[in-house]
Amino acid sequence: MRQEQEFDAAITIRCMSCGARARAVCSALDCQELVRLNDIAHTKYFKPGACILAEGESSSSVFNIINGSVRLSRLLSDGRRVVTGFLFPGDFLGLTLDGTNSITAEAIGDVEVCRMERKKLEGLFVEIPKLEHRLLEMTVGELISGRDHMMLLARKTLRERMATFLITFENQLRESDEEPAVIKLPMARADIADYLGVTVETISRCLAAMAEEGLIQLLSPRRIVILDHVQMEEIAEGEDLD
Repeated sequence: MRQEQEFDAAITIRCMSCGARARAVCSALDCQELVRLNDIAHTKYFKPGACILAEGESSSSVFNIINGSVRLSRLLSDGRRVVTGFLFPGDFLGLTLDGTNSITAEAIGDVEVCRMERKKLEGLFVEIPKLEHRLLEMTVGELISGRDHMMLLARKTLRERMATFLITFENQLRESDEEPAVIKLPMARADIADYLGVTVETISRCLAAMAEEGLIQLLSPRRIVILDHVQMEEIAEGEDLD
């Protein structure tokens, strides 16, 4: 009994100290409920470029991202790739209606996840209703993000799309809490281009132009500082007069 209690305590401490917990599906759970969730969860690691889920294939697993970044994409009928989004620590992956993946999910860098069997997780919903409610909240958030991405591509200019992209991901990708915040992009410019619906060359020209205007500072190809948040937000909302 004592050994079991010590094991449960170790799980609780690990989960409570997890950097992804505040945004994750498990954020609503207390200590005992965390132990129950851990009964069906297993830590899994993916190397850069590894496929976590493949579009069109069936999968019985769902994943909670603990560390690292994940690229979501789909292939068009002509073979072109469309990046539909990115996942970061705390995000949930693998929800489907019929068990068939609608997207491909690939590790951008080293990725750590909590892997769960979908049926076991669904069984836990009966025991812990607020777990299902929390997952529903996250699903709604994902739907809103998908809608916003459609608006991004359909209505905004490239300049507006880039400003929206940087502002949206600034808090998730910043290197530290110090100001000015340095945005460390884990994804390549090719990923950003496929996400914003343009070419890599166009992305590079847009970032260079923003740097010349004093809106951002390019420390390196993947490290960017937003220097003028007010104007960047105006650009993102289509209120920029330039």
